[in-house]
Amino acid sequence: MRTDRDASPAAPKSSLQNRCLSGAIDKRKTTGSRGGYVPGAVAEADPGGGRRKRRPVNVMKSNRALLLTLTTIIGALLVSVMSYAQTTPASATNVITAVGVNGGTGSPVSQDVPGAADLVSVALSGSTTLPVSDTDGFASGDYVLIDDGSEHAYHTVASVADGVLTVTPPLATSFAAGGTTSVTEQSVYPSASTWNPILASTTSVKPGNHFLVNAKGLSTSNAAVVDIILTNGDQLTRNYGHLNRRLNVYVLCDADVACIGGPFVTTTDPGEWGQAKDAAGTDISEVADFLTLTNARQGFVLGGGYVYGIVVDGGTVFTVDTNEGVNDSLSPTDLAQSSIF
Repeated sequence: MRTDRDASPAAPKSSLQNRCLSGAIDKRKTTGSRGGYVPGAVAEADPGGGRRKRRPVNVMKSNRALLLTLTTIIGALLVSVMSYAQTTPASATNVITAVGVNGGTGSPVSQDVPGAADLVSVALSGSTTLPVSDTDGFASGDYVLIDDGSEHAYHTVASVADGVLTVTPPLATSFAAGGTTSVTEQSVYPSASTWNPILASTTSVKPGNHFLVNAKGLSTSNAAVVDIILTNGDQLTRNYGHLNRRLNVYVLCDADVACIGGPFVTTTDPGEWGQAKDAAGTDISEVADFLTLTNARQGFVLGGGYVYGIVVDGGTVFTVDTNEGVNDSLSPTDLAQSSIF
């Protein structure tokens, strides 16, 4: 049997109770104990169903939390800026480390700073020794010019000792000493190529020497095959996004008259370097030969009987890290390999 109590419907909840029980925030102004407005107070339900109470928020505690958060963010930014500054050197001029195959005629030799000196005693006709003031920069296989202002001759350095260069072939004329006769290594540029590795920036490569190929000991019916190989690409990829160096080849006119034909693209004056052709007669500069991190080998077939300068004519570098560690490097190391056919 149903009783009146059973039949009585449940009393509807007030709209205030519904909002409080559902977690809603009453956005109306509420009064405190003295009837004033309490900003930021949170509405709470009265278990007895009466008027609501307002619980004030601890403003000081909230401000401390906000200040701590801001301090953390600012500190993180400062650390980021300091780290960036520490990996950005004011200046970092890079000089290529070139490793070549030192040897006699027909072998390429590395070009760092070309050797230059004066004769310190007379070098007589028929002699193969040159007493010089300085042997720094000279190496076996270098092609040198002996010049006293009126007479000159080109020779290959066979060996280097303390204060003495041994050359081949023997001198055809005598040269005086006392600072009147110079001995200079022949090169297209006065130094190797350089650039400034700047963090997150692209910089250009300044032209410079790379390798000298002395093929004077070969007949014109022979040719020297020369490969330039990048040997530390795995280290460079840690510091560079790209490292693109354009290689070009020049040939020296070591005659007493202008050089025409053969490996010369255009007429070249005595003692000057001209754009070179390969052994097949093709202008080498017609095709851009880039040595890159992904294309780490470039080869040239050069006709015998001449001296060639393989140079870096330019290029671009994008640096991602300027710190050098155990397994990374800012300096490429290249190897020249040659063979004769």
